[in-house]
Amino acid sequence: NGKLTCPGVFNGAAPITPAAIDLATYPDLQKVTDTLNVGLQPIAVSRGQWKDVCNKMAGATISAQAASRVAAMGAAAGALGAAQAQVDSWTQHPAPTVGPTNTPITPTRPPTLTPTITLTPTPGPTMTPSPTPTITPTLTVTPTLTVTPLQNITYSDLKLGSLNSYSYRLEVSYSGLSNTGNLFNGLLSVQVSRPAKALDTQTSAQFDITLSDDKRLLAVYNALYRTGRASYILLKGRYYVDSIVSASVSCRVLPLTSSVTSQLESVQPGDFFKLLTTASLARVPTDETINGVVTQHYHAEGKTGTGGNAVDVNADLYVTGAEHLPVRVLITAVGPYTGSLSLQKGDTLSHYSAQYDLTAINPTVAPVVPSGCGAG
Repeated sequence: NGKLTCPGVFNGAAPITPAAIDLATYPDLQKVTDTLNVGLQPIAVSRGQWKDVCNKMAGATISAQAASRVAAMGAAAGALGAAQAQVDSWTQHPAPTVGPTNTPITPTRPPTLTPTITLTPTPGPTMTPSPTPTITPTLTVTPTLTVTPLQNITYSDLKLGSLNSYSYRLEVSYSGLSNTGNLFNGLLSVQVSRPAKALDTQTSAQFDITLSDDKRLLAVYNALYRTGRASYILLKGRYYVDSIVSASVSCRVLPLTSSVTSQLESVQPGDFFKLLTTASLARVPTDETINGVVTQHYHAEGKTGTGGNAVDVNADLYVTGAEHLPVRVLITAVGPYTGSLSLQKGDTLSHYSAQYDLTAINPTVAPVVPSGCGAG
């Protein structure tokens, strides 16, 4: 009926991970699971925004925002429509299961026995057998199998310094309610390919940055992080700026200076996962292949803070088995979490999420200059 009921009570839904035996038996289950997980993100965002409106139910502006959030919840619910249809289809028409095939055994006719002729030996001298030695049996010791229990792990950093080069993708999003009663949100998407050593004026690297930032909580890092989308290609002492911030701004080439490399180095992906450094994550029994790498999965969830400052946190960490190199890190915080963001006084952050993916380990970094990029 368009009315918002407060307080709202919601159950947080963690990403769905099917067991390996289920995926082996029902191969099409992975597609259904991926579709469901895609629909969880807009629900988490709308849940946080609904909570904000419930906390400040006064004034005509807030009433208008409440109606807007009800519509947003409807849109979020609609995002799961395709997932529900796919689940129904899979349930009613499941793909054939994959399992062992029984090979029939053809019985073999036993061979025909030929009678053996018994010869009667001619009596001869009687032989006295020698004493038979006594054989002492040797005891066989069965080894005891020691089972190592699943371990917990504590996140420290992304361990990128242990590599020669790497590529990664980072996405950070936030939403909240301003001190004037308006909803705000932002999204940062970064894709990077670079050497592990510190950038210098002869470095080859590429940074693709996309940013929408209502409160300028992410753009404050430096001048290279601007609203819109921009690519920074570092090559042979120059850097190429290919931006779509404005259609009138063409690609430019400029001298690569230490000021530019310092600004690019000032934002590190690990900056957005500081909350994890105090968390102990528990091992999930099933290993998973992430970005082409077999990884161990660790998970943690809980609450930090009390009262109006309470924050519900969910985190997932996927690492290589030997070095425990993070291949994927996810964190979602629902509540007034500040993280790496500097809020204005009176603003309330309701939702914060960040995902990091290591997409290539020790790749050859060979950025390509955009066609038509001339001197600026």
